[in-house]
Amino acid sequence: MGRTDCDVIIIGAGLLGCAAARALMRYDLRIIVLEKSSDVSTGISKANSGIIYAGYDDTPGSLKADMVVRASAGLPDLCNELDVHYRRTGSIMIGFGDRADKVIRGKFDQGMANKVPGLRLISGEEVRDREPLIAEGVRIGLYAPGTATLDPWELCIALYENAAANGADFRFGEEVCSVSKVSDGFVTETAGGTYSSKMIINCAGLSTDKIREMALAPRIRIVPNACDYYVFGIPEGRSPSHVIFHEPETKGKGLTLIPTVRGEILAGSTQRKNPETEGIPTSEEGLRKIMDMCGEVVPEMPVSPVIHSFAALRPNPFEVQAGDNGEFRFTDRRLKDFNILEEDGLISLMGIKTPGLTCCMELGEYVARKVTDHLCCREAVNSDFDPERRGIRRFSDIPSGELAAAVSKDPYLGRIICTCRNISESEIREAILRGASTLDGVKRRTGILMGPCQGSKCLQQVICIMSEVLGISPYQIVKDAGSSQILEK
Repeated sequence: MGRTDCDVIIIGAGLLGCAAARALMRYDLRIIVLEKSSDVSTGISKANSGIIYAGYDDTPGSLKADMVVRASAGLPDLCNELDVHYRRTGSIMIGFGDRADKVIRGKFDQGMANKVPGLRLISGEEVRDREPLIAEGVRIGLYAPGTATLDPWELCIALYENAAANGADFRFGEEVCSVSKVSDGFVTETAGGTYSSKMIINCAGLSTDKIREMALAPRIRIVPNACDYYVFGIPEGRSPSHVIFHEPETKGKGLTLIPTVRGEILAGSTQRKNPETEGIPTSEEGLRKIMDMCGEVVPEMPVSPVIHSFAALRPNPFEVQAGDNGEFRFTDRRLKDFNILEEDGLISLMGIKTPGLTCCMELGEYVARKVTDHLCCREAVNSDFDPERRGIRRFSDIPSGELAAAVSKDPYLGRIICTCRNISESEIREAILRGASTLDGVKRRTGILMGPCQGSKCLQQVICIMSEVLGISPYQIVKDAGSSQILEK
């Protein structure tokens, strides 16, 4: 088996890896992205609240604070370039007592130091004027007009497609087995091949520490926490129109209510320590806590229908230190800022979480600057770079006056497979042609199987379409990877 040479290896095709790939394709570089799964956005990027934060949560002077306001302001233009749905909702952080009042005023002071546009404190009366479903007794609100929501799957896929269209080489099913430092860079081994590169960008999510420690001694270890969410299918007008952040009177996480770009309400989240694996189940206790908080914070909001519930993992980075016996141990110091380790050509983005979605492109461009400085190639621009990408044409986005003409050109557009969300066969076929080879890959690109029926009405049709377009037996269709076949013989 031969060796493949390139300038930069990116490990991981989540939001950070795809954003870094897109940023680096502005330069005359050969980039290879190695992803252990069969698709993009299959790790921690796939379970994300989708909030675009305004920037008042972050300590002034931190890297997060330096990036988030700028990143938030730039996202509408990025989403326009990539044809990604973006919904500016604004947000209100609310409190019902003395402790919350103090926390919220502290957030306001931080936000003013970070120069968050339009940020202001509002009275409980104004909170209820803006959001009548909020419980009586609310005392204070922190209003941030720049808060928004988007679909993290859609953004990640768009970054991937644009990076690939500009020349980034994505290689799926390539789990990294070893990384070795050599005189002129690195040698990376996977089950599928050997790669030589001048630099590595390590964006491996929960495995970032493990990848880094293939080449270097430990400095940071990642400890995941789990969190639970509900997705409610509540009609507009009977649910909040802003993102609501509830600051509780007891220490811990309050309720967050998020109007999504697809029209549902995402409610969460809880926090559980140290799950061992990805693909974790939801917690009955956690879901019950979300329901209880909904009853306290928005008692008049109907919490039905429940469309879905899911669990997600968040990477928490902790410092480690060497002991006297040469072993390494965790410290109790959890690192709250973005942690980007730059070590002789190996750049590791360690435990990047909130506001990682907001700052993903900003982080990608930050890393690209580090790469071009290290390789002394800032002037070697890619003159053919095209920043634009068109998404899959959605039946639901086509104006009614243009629908007949569109369907006459594409008959599949007129065949609705998902009646919950008006998703057409054309969208499913296009998702497959763009690289979706699994059921979840189609779901992430189209939103099918995510409506109130959760696929009970359309799953069979989706499998048949995938079988036809991919040219494989329906029994070979898998949910997301490996041997997760949907049908049994």
